[in-house]
Amino acid sequence: MLILDEPSAILTHAEIDVLFAVVRRLTAAGVAVVYISHRLDELVRIADEVTVMRDGTTVGTYPIGDLSARQIAELMVGEVLSGERPSRAAPARGRSTACWCPTSASRP
Repeated sequence: MLILDEPSAILTHAEIDVLFAVVRRLTAAGVAVVYISHRLDELVRIADEVTVMRDGTTVGTYPIGDLSARQIAELMVGEVLSGERPSRAAPARGRSTACWCPTSASRP
């Protein structure tokens, strides 16, 4: 058994492709691989089954073909995702003001 925990975190796309080729060769040779990742697109590409966890508890194990990346994410967070992202505050506009506060009466 080989356990890979976030193995692609620092890899380029080309290096991930090489990693996946190695994983496929190992699984074809009968090696069990546990691949831990938050990158759902990777799971859809490499996994046969996915075990989803939320707050340290197993939600369920599913054949990867039965779930989309969005459905996996919804199982992870425990609710239907609306597709909306929180808006970010617009950067402040206007004049920049600097303030100098002397700490010594002898300074000009």
